[in-house]
Amino acid sequence: MTTISTVNKVGTGNAVAGRLLTCDERDDRSPRYPNFDYLRLFLAIEVIAGHLWAGLMRPGHLWIPIPAVAAFVGLSGFLIPQSLERSRDMWHFAWKRIVRTIPALIPLLVAIGIVFGFKRVLGAILQYLTAGYRGEFVGVTLPLWSLIVEDALYACMAVLFVFGVHRNFWLISGIVTALLVGGEQVSDYMTKYRLFDTSTAFFVGTLVYIFHERIRRLHWIIPGFGLLASLMGWLDFAGRLGFPFLIACVIILAITLPQLKWKIPDLSYGAYIWHAPILLALLAPVGMARAMPWVVATCLLTLLASLGSWYLVEKRALRHKDMRWPQGLPITSWNMNPGSTMLHVMHGTEGMLMEPIQFSEPPKPGLVSVIIPTYNKDQFIGATLDSISRQTYSNWEVIVVEDSSRGETENIVKRFARQHPRHRVDYSRNARNLGAAQSRNNAFKRARGEFIALLDADDRWLPDHLAFSTKALRESKSDLVYSSVLMIEDQTELPIAVWGPDRSDIANFPYGLFRRNFITPSATVLRREVITDVGPWGLGFRYCEDADYWFRCIAAGKTFQHVGGCHCLYRKNHDGATTQLLCGTLEEFGHIADHYSREIPGLKRSYSTKGAAYACLNAAQFHARTNLRFDPSANRARSVLLSWRAWQLRRNNLGYLAKFIRFAGRYAVYTIQSRFKPSRHSQQPVSTAPSSTSKAA
Repeated sequence: MTTISTVNKVGTGNAVAGRLLTCDERDDRSPRYPNFDYLRLFLAIEVIAGHLWAGLMRPGHLWIPIPAVAAFVGLSGFLIPQSLERSRDMWHFAWKRIVRTIPALIPLLVAIGIVFGFKRVLGAILQYLTAGYRGEFVGVTLPLWSLIVEDALYACMAVLFVFGVHRNFWLISGIVTALLVGGEQVSDYMTKYRLFDTSTAFFVGTLVYIFHERIRRLHWIIPGFGLLASLMGWLDFAGRLGFPFLIACVIILAITLPQLKWKIPDLSYGAYIWHAPILLALLAPVGMARAMPWVVATCLLTLLASLGSWYLVEKRALRHKDMRWPQGLPITSWNMNPGSTMLHVMHGTEGMLMEPIQFSEPPKPGLVSVIIPTYNKDQFIGATLDSISRQTYSNWEVIVVEDSSRGETENIVKRFARQHPRHRVDYSRNARNLGAAQSRNNAFKRARGEFIALLDADDRWLPDHLAFSTKALRESKSDLVYSSVLMIEDQTELPIAVWGPDRSDIANFPYGLFRRNFITPSATVLRREVITDVGPWGLGFRYCEDADYWFRCIAAGKTFQHVGGCHCLYRKNHDGATTQLLCGTLEEFGHIADHYSREIPGLKRSYSTKGAAYACLNAAQFHARTNLRFDPSANRARSVLLSWRAWQLRRNNLGYLAKFIRFAGRYAVYTIQSRFKPSRHSQQPVSTAPSSTSKAA
């Protein structure tokens, strides 16, 4: 057996987090661009300046470099798909939009009522509901018209998101093209400005979001030159195409410029909604033409109002944006999130909310702590312990946690401890059945070794497993090492197959792991620091808690190395989950792969989502072909949902769409047949005539 020197690595999580402000590498799951706050504030100042110029009755129009309202809406088009992907469901998304806009409007309407009267409040509400076509007052339009337009665009994006097409480049490009063509056919300037221009800017922002992973690698000079060309009129030959190009350049420039590290309060919304009534209250009584001294007062009062709106209302309201509804309320959750919400259904993330592992003693150099969770494995655990004693690497300890099973496990472990007095053998028993993940977490707390080796109670090691693994950990500085396993039949112990990564899986790690979980816990040895940094194993999973942990290690920047050869005998139990509940196992792995294909920073999304789509489609095929009598976890309806999800991940693959249609058709036929097919054990009609036995009696 030889050691393969290939080290599988995805950039360290701490380094990624530290480079978020320098645009070297960003977290695709939750991109945060501080420059957006500064851009929004600049756009709000532009709006205030334009309205001040109009209020002072200056001739002509104030030259504003960037169309402020359109750029505002364009930023929303960039941020709303991201907000949808992070929402638990549609109710959560709608609630976040409500707490962001509505609470700040309440004190505004109260102030309008006090200063201008109750009719002006009705006018402001009417303006909000009619997109500014009615309800304007005193010659200066309140900016409430743009809020209802944005809400309508949010609803459109939510519909696209439900059908999984919010990232479809061709569809969004078609919408932008239709809006540009439609805007040319409209003669009313206000309609063109308020509906077509803002909608175009919104979907242009969505186009930037679709490609923002590539766009953020551009140098800021490129969008800067594009913005300069637009402002100088060098692109006038493009006609209407110059407008979406300008909006895209503004957003891309905010992304690619060095991100400003100083945080500022989000005053843009407060300044946007408060400046107009303040402007009217100050300028109207004194005469607009002679009101230059009041301009400074207008700006100062707008600043104070926006500060008060942010700190007293908006910031407090945003604390409740992730509030969950009480379980007693009859609110249905339409969860169509194609991103990360599948794991919320399985509650697999509960393990991440647990307290970190606290080791009882400091690590001993060179010592390997062998972790063995066991449940009703009396017939196998003796051979498992013997395989540890035959290791050529002799510096080890054994920690066995029995998961509240009944049998001879305790006696077997104690007998093994007496036979090996030079080694520490620790045995404990859970008071109730907690599962393999929690049993491992309990065993981790008792570990004293520099390295931690995982071993299931029905598997066995070959003699060189620990020697090769510890040597690879020392020489390569990797965090986890693993080998392939030889699968054996549980009764005859005849070899079945070799399970592990192939050459492409090793060369393209971790993308092959999204297709199938080729890392077996019993063939894995890791450093103790991995448990400290990544945390305990996740609870709530039925079959694939190990796959979840490997992905979490990748997300934390831990490095993996495959050690050549087979160092472990993996027992294929006929009563095991992967045998009797294969459909449920594959489905859960598909959900996990789908979840982490978008969660791990630094990955090529086209590669990770391709693997996740394959995992979902593989689970769908098993659900469609497996009989419920042989696998209780089989469900033909799940095949339709999983194949639909596979196509959502890989929309360019028409084969996935064809398989979804085929599975949906087969499920429909099966449902109709089961509805009208007579039962095999139909009851015979009951006769009222006395039977022959009763006559004989």
